[in-house]
Amino acid sequence: MKKITKFLSSPESVFLLLATLFGVVFAVFIPYGAGFDEEQHVIHIYDLSGGKWLPEPDDPEKGIILTPHDFFKYSYQRRFFESPSFDLLLGRGMRWALNKRDLSEVIPRSFYSPANFIPQTLIAHTFWRKYDYPVVPVAILCRIAGLAMYIGLSFLAVRLLPVGKWTLAVLALAPSALYQAATLNADGFTNGVSFLFAAVVLNLALDERSVFALWKVVLLMVSILLVGTAKPGMFVLFPLLFLLTVRRFPSKGWALATGIAVVVAIVFAVQYNAQAVQTSHFAGADEGSLSQQMALIREHPWDFLYTLIWGNLRAIGNYFTEWVAVYGHWVGAVPAPVYVLYVAALIFALGAETLPTQLTPYQRWVLGGTFLISSGAFALLYTINNYVPGSLAGFGHQGRYYIPTAPLLYLAFSGLFSFHDFVQKKLPLFLTGSITLSLAFYLLGIYATYYTYCGTSWYTFQGCTQPVYKNIEWAQTPALEFSSSTPLRQEFPNRCGELEQIQIYIHAKTSEPDTTLVFTLKDSADHILAEERVPANTLPAKRFFVWRIPEEVQTKTASALEIRATGKGVVELALNGGDYFREAHLIVGNQEIADDLVFRYVCTPFWKQIIQVVIPIEANN
Repeated sequence: MKKITKFLSSPESVFLLLATLFGVVFAVFIPYGAGFDEEQHVIHIYDLSGGKWLPEPDDPEKGIILTPHDFFKYSYQRRFFESPSFDLLLGRGMRWALNKRDLSEVIPRSFYSPANFIPQTLIAHTFWRKYDYPVVPVAILCRIAGLAMYIGLSFLAVRLLPVGKWTLAVLALAPSALYQAATLNADGFTNGVSFLFAAVVLNLALDERSVFALWKVVLLMVSILLVGTAKPGMFVLFPLLFLLTVRRFPSKGWALATGIAVVVAIVFAVQYNAQAVQTSHFAGADEGSLSQQMALIREHPWDFLYTLIWGNLRAIGNYFTEWVAVYGHWVGAVPAPVYVLYVAALIFALGAETLPTQLTPYQRWVLGGTFLISSGAFALLYTINNYVPGSLAGFGHQGRYYIPTAPLLYLAFSGLFSFHDFVQKKLPLFLTGSITLSLAFYLLGIYATYYTYCGTSWYTFQGCTQPVYKNIEWAQTPALEFSSSTPLRQEFPNRCGELEQIQIYIHAKTSEPDTTLVFTLKDSADHILAEERVPANTLPAKRFFVWRIPEEVQTKTASALEIRATGKGVVELALNGGDYFREAHLIVGNQEIADDLVFRYVCTPFWKQIIQVVIPIEANN
């Protein structure tokens, strides 16, 4: 019992255990390609493993590079629908060798410094370049290597931090931070390096000795240089160095060397990223390029300023929730208890400071000020990259960008309050329990999101929508001209029970007043379950038509939708553009075609269906 108590009182130990346990599970079970821009980072790692230190195009005129198509073929993000991804752990991506002869053209979007991917590059060189191992297992191995780098850097940061150890441990265990560390990107390295730099500076600033230890100065210089090799712009953390005074360095030479390290880090960051951008999608004059964005800003300077300020301020709530927890590319739904438990853990951590060393008001202001400066810089870069005149739609979706700077804000408040003595003694237990449960619920969400069709309805208490489209522009899909001469039948797998709605995307409606569409829902035995007649001229255009099925209608066995028309009008229905929905079948007239309607069905919420089953059973008893 004493050993457990001692273990729970150590922020470093708790962090190491939970980060390793949950991080490795995340790395294995988050589907390949589900991480933010993961396939782009895989391409960059593959290029680095071949000795290309910059994303140099194979065709300079087109700005493209050639890379194995398998990197896209097995990517979860490339799927047409969200579907259970057991096949990525059990299918060809785990067994079939990397095909280096089947290449795809791609414009590179990952151009970060090689320092972000050192262990991943070594693994890719060995298993992909030399031996052609399958995509998925090598990607998982690369993930674990990147995770180990993040855990090592963060563990050292928590160990070195003289105040706010619990605060940093909880911040480093944020579900989004672990998700990023457990998938392939530059964020894990960047976050770990940023934590380490802040911890080293605070360790020196609060050192009671009059002269800094030499090894700490060397570690400071190393952390400065690492910040320079992280994601672009991370040198905005350098104002933290104002916490240190020159006279405390072992000599003026060491102070000068530290200053040189700062200059080298900034110059390298600016030079490398400026050169890398020239070979990326940001170069040129196409839509979305840096030059195009700057031209828009020059044309609309006041609107840009309004967008920068108000667009980011109104999105603070979304930034916070995404900083805490989100799944890659915003798929699925994070269980609500994740946020509640995490915020509780963070509050416990802020009040857990019992060390005699405390931050001075000046130090708190420098921490808070650096957070505001760095966050403002990130907001500026993001707004430049995503600015659309007159629109605020692009904000509130990148809370993970603030993970590396978040400790500065929370450390500034660390130790300002404390709990009752009884609670204070139990804080490590409360902390560990809260963060563990938060991560456990987040893991439940990973399973529900990536390995079930309707698992998220377990905890959202909302209806399940199937299928969930991933890569489709509704308005640009092919059209099927539908009239009284071409009745159709759309068969589909019912994955969630009782149906509440059928939704069908309509490209164009008819103006003929005598035309009516008849929608009929049937089961596998061709029994009619529900029917609806809709005047065709009342249908929406370029939107989904929603057929709300009466609640008293039993639709659990529904598996086919038939549509027929009366009158002379023609209605254009949207098609997927290919046979992507393998379990569904579209029959037009009497002929099955290799396509399907763009349609969805919405089922009754999971718990409501359970209640509907239980109550009649009790009534019968």
